[in-house]
Amino acid sequence: MDGTREALNVEGRVSAEVDLDTVMNMDGTREAMNVEGRVSAEVDLDVDVGDYAPEGFVEKSLHPRIRPLLSPPAFTVVVCLFGVLMSGVTTGLFSSSGGSVQRSLGLTATDWGLISTLFEVFAVGFTVITAYYGGRSHLPRYLSLCLMIFSLGCVLFTAPHFAFYRGAGARFSSFDICSVTSVCSEGQNTQKTATLLVFLAAQLCIALGSALWILGPIYLDRHVCQSSMNLYLSCLYASAALGPAVGFLMNGALLDRWVSPWEEAPSSLTPDSPIWTGNWWIGYLIFGAVGLVCVVPLSLFPRYLPGTVEVRKAKLKSRELVMDHDADQKTTMNVESSARDQETPRGEKVRKFVAKDFKTFSMACKDILGSFMRVFTMLAHGTENFAVSALSTFLPQIIQAQFGITPGLTSIIFGVTIVIGAVSGIAFGGWFVKWRNYDGVQTARFCFIIACVSLPLSFSFLLLGCPGNTVFPAEEDDLILFAEDLCESPNTCRRRLALFIVLLFLLMFTTFSNNVPGSQVILRSTELKERPLAMALNSTIARLTGSIPAPLLFGLGLDRLCLVHSSETCNGGTCLLADNTRVKYLALIVSFVFKSASAIFLLLAWRFYKKNQACRQIASTSDSSNARLC
Repeated sequence: MDGTREALNVEGRVSAEVDLDTVMNMDGTREAMNVEGRVSAEVDLDVDVGDYAPEGFVEKSLHPRIRPLLSPPAFTVVVCLFGVLMSGVTTGLFSSSGGSVQRSLGLTATDWGLISTLFEVFAVGFTVITAYYGGRSHLPRYLSLCLMIFSLGCVLFTAPHFAFYRGAGARFSSFDICSVTSVCSEGQNTQKTATLLVFLAAQLCIALGSALWILGPIYLDRHVCQSSMNLYLSCLYASAALGPAVGFLMNGALLDRWVSPWEEAPSSLTPDSPIWTGNWWIGYLIFGAVGLVCVVPLSLFPRYLPGTVEVRKAKLKSRELVMDHDADQKTTMNVESSARDQETPRGEKVRKFVAKDFKTFSMACKDILGSFMRVFTMLAHGTENFAVSALSTFLPQIIQAQFGITPGLTSIIFGVTIVIGAVSGIAFGGWFVKWRNYDGVQTARFCFIIACVSLPLSFSFLLLGCPGNTVFPAEEDDLILFAEDLCESPNTCRRRLALFIVLLFLLMFTTFSNNVPGSQVILRSTELKERPLAMALNSTIARLTGSIPAPLLFGLGLDRLCLVHSSETCNGGTCLLADNTRVKYLALIVSFVFKSASAIFLLLAWRFYKKNQACRQIASTSDSSNARLC
């Protein structure tokens, strides 16, 4: 659920920063602010705040014919489709196709974890780049460029299948099972390296699509009033929840088909077989093709939609475009006066601005991270994210191996359970805090209570595996024969699977119930001008401590628990039979340990928040007798 979580994390910081971004893009409005930073009602509304004007031959030729479509609702439809594609690829397709990709191309769980980890690294880097350059450019064209590169990345992700897949005869011959002590040939290692490089290049392109979650809301905020903004944001972030469902369901229909439509599957293999290799690549081609189709309509939107001036005037009159700090107060969004800019040479102005902005940025980071309450809340999000990222990447293939079901059915069951559990948990958490009208301290307490409720549900992973899939022969030769028999007739236990799915749903529901309240704890404890930076730091810490290392480390652990590998790649190659008992204990340990750490961090955050609030009350009443307690 990384795409959904990222989109929801961005929502908090975008709502706090878009108005300030709008202020920065208004030439001449600075002079209309008084010393308290408030916009006067008498401000000159004829200043250039950004009016609709076609740019380039294409816009000048087509806009007169499609002008009724140049509206916020039409733009929202296109970017929502972009959101479905982005989250569907990064969460739905990637998670459900992991087992088939590994078996088809001879990759290990560690390799697949590395591919997932580097996507998160690329996404972190591109978040800063797109926020800086994209916000200063023609936003629809910049987004369309990101969408085009994203779509090409989806197509590139399928290239290893056409370049390195050697056919069923070579991959699944009678010699396709060997012991873990076998040695790989040098040529096979070279092919594996090339496969990984292609996947990493594709992930680099796909990561550019993360620009949507930052630039999309900013463009909408420029063209709609604040009262309508919540509706547009809801549509955009709903697409982040819909995308994984589309990806999982699509693979549910594709993965029960053989990986290559031009050849017959081996007679000894069925979709129920643990080493069945499903058609994982067609989904990426479909998503890439739809993305390329959407590039053209997205690029046709202008820099400013018709009616932008009227929206800006309404915002100015309603005092939406205000800053709650003095005009000369240091902030991360400090704007120099235009007169001073004209008098100062450009080079000197840039050097002074960079030095001053870096100092202000450092001071703001120090101020935000100087609060134990905020730091512990961010660490709680990070540790929770570790468990979610590790399990969401590998749990579909674990469920398939443990319960002996087809990869298509696994994708559908896992996708429906995760998506519905996460979305309902997010909605419940936000609704409950609002219904109870909790303040910051009560919200922090709610997060801790939900974390404690979620903790025992980690033991649901003890239900993984059917009785016949957890006891293996001791001798190596018998173990290989057992693996061959298990491939032809795997053990299934549907009732045990149904109970596990119910508990997994409850685990996801309680885990994501802390998403919105946790963000509110950070926002409520942070000054308005520093809230965008606080949410950005929260997202960065969650990735650095959670989604970046988790898939790689968990994949490494799974490889250590493999008993039998394929003869094509031998030692360190595709795992054909894992120690199912230890695998479920590994899943239990990862979930329980990191969720326990999250609960401890939330407890500390609640206690520090409560103490800080008590100190504020003492300071406001000038109670010197209790001041020493703070």
